Amino acid sequence: MKRISVTVVNITGKEPFYVQWRDHKGNKVRRSTGTSKKREAQDFARKLEETLNQSHRPDDGTMLLETLMLDWCEEVGPQRAKKSIYKVTGAVAHAQRILKTQCLNDLNAQSLSRLVATLHQDHELAGVKSIMSGLRLLIRWAHKTNRMPHLPHFPTFSISDDDAAGGEPMTDEQFARLLQAVPKVLPSVQVQGYLDLLHGLWYSGMRLGEAISVRWDDAPMCIKWSGDKPTLRIRPKTDKSKRGRECPLTRDFAEFLQTIRKDSGLVFPIVKLKRRGAADAITTDHVGKTISKICEHEFQGEVYVPTAHDIRRSFGCRWALKVPQPKILQELMRHASIETTMKYYARIKALTIQEQIWNM
Repeated sequence: MKRISVTVVNITGKEPFYVQWRDHKGNKVRRSTGTSKKREAQDFARKLEETLNQSHRPDDGTMLLETLMLDWCEEVGPQRAKKSIYKVTGAVAHAQRILKTQCLNDLNAQSLSRLVATLHQDHELAGVKSIMSGLRLLIRWAHKTNRMPHLPHFPTFSISDDDAAGGEPMTDEQFARLLQAVPKVLPSVQVQGYLDLLHGLWYSGMRLGEAISVRWDDAPMCIKWSGDKPTLRIRPKTDKSKRGRECPLTRDFAEFLQTIRKDSGLVFPIVKLKRRGAADAITTDHVGKTISKICEHEFQGEVYVPTAHDIRRSFGCRWALKVPQPKILQELMRHASIETTMKYYARIKALTIQEQIWNM
């Protein structure tokens, strides 16, 4: 088999450097090094070349976990949503960091149990399940493609409805405090962008990744106007359920959109501060960490510190009390199945009604 050669390239003449190579099928592959320093990029290329050319017999479990991940990204990644790719690559990163894992044979029932136990120290139960599901997806593919002779036993653990739902709905008072904290934490160039984004999340119930991707003009995810009643159009490749659909939007969100409406571009453009060696693209992770930073500043020392996703939970809670049928709530929340809607929000509706009755 011909040896793979990895070279450092500067595609745009700007940072960061990239590496590129041709795989064993002759396809050109390109990947960011994440650095603007040429020496670091060359070290990255050298290590990657060693990994790609690591000799192994793909059916005996001696394949490197890093190599398996790269194979999965090349062969399966193009058919998967970005979220699935991030889940798999993130799971591999956790396994390598905690278990010091190199080969597939290092993954067994004992090491996976140790991985779960360590993850529990820094993550909620739902987060542990997400990480392990990414690793399980990769390992099952390895077994199916004869890269691993035997499937290891994965630890089983159940998640209660409360744990699965994660945090708590953000209250009106908490949301007002969050808005007031934005100019205290962020530089002035970022303030308006994050204020618009937070209002958009509050009125729409969008997931954070959806909100930072939605555009005014024709795009995989865009706002489509019909008179003064906008809808959210999501094409199959972008849709979490892979179906593609046109979703209704609430009146208060439509009224808010009218105040910031443009002909093209992102609905919620976020200014990212330039840092040497940093990528220009705005990611869900970056925006989520920024909102967490604002929340931690404002709610530090309190029993519960809200998160960006708690704004979506608040939207679901408010509209669970307004709409007569769960099916309508499902459309507003863009859940793939009605079971998800019932599981996450039926209990919220019952508890909120109970609170109203007791306060009458």
